[in-house]
Amino acid sequence: MEPANQIRDAVKQSPMEQDQGGPIAFHDQLASTWETNYQSKAFLSRVEAFEGALREHDLRSKLWLDAGCGSGTLSRWLVGRGAEVVGIDGAPEMVRTAKATARVEVDKGDLRFQVANIGALPFPDCMFDGVLCSSVLEYADDPDSCLNEIGRVIKSGGTLLISVPNAESLVRLGLRMAFRLTSMIGRPRPRYMSHSRHQFSKPQFSALLRAHGFEPDYTTAFGSGLPGWLRGRNWYGRLLLFRADKLTNS
Repeated sequence: MEPANQIRDAVKQSPMEQDQGGPIAFHDQLASTWETNYQSKAFLSRVEAFEGALREHDLRSKLWLDAGCGSGTLSRWLVGRGAEVVGIDGAPEMVRTAKATARVEVDKGDLRFQVANIGALPFPDCMFDGVLCSSVLEYADDPDSCLNEIGRVIKSGGTLLISVPNAESLVRLGLRMAFRLTSMIGRPRPRYMSHSRHQFSKPQFSALLRAHGFEPDYTTAFGSGLPGWLRGRNWYGRLLLFRADKLTNS
């Protein structure tokens, strides 16, 4: 089946569990302004990091899943590289924003958005040539179940691009300390730290990927609006990006 037909025929939307006060509700509240985040250096560094990881990859006519698509910025970037893309997010308002923005900005390729849970993906086995997952696992109840699902829907030999918080980052450490101090006076900042449950070192997450049938072949630290000479240094970048190949499908 052609990728475009796979997108059209694939999957029905799955009902989301109630998330009052949780990360889904939190991101729903941010949906209307989320796209403007990509005007900041910190968010632009995400695009640059993903571009660097896929620079040598031909995405034309490949079917990709953007798991945790937010307002669809990276989904549209994949389409611009020639991929056909399904973007999913657990936050319904994010998906509405992604659809509205795509109607304005996407004029080629095939792009669909839907509400879905990354821990229970509504897709057939071995459907996607690649999966992009940007800063999602930190909010998940169970990162293992999410990686199980990603491993199930990606083809053998497929590419996973995934970013997670960097446990070794001095910047992340500073943000966590700021969150604890501001929480003591009842005004926790940064607010997303209330929902950020997981962080990983490079060795920890590499081992986790291998446990789920992926072999990482590229890793870099990024984020925090890094100057050029600091990019890639594990102790500074508050996010880690991994590119990994799917070796087997169970």
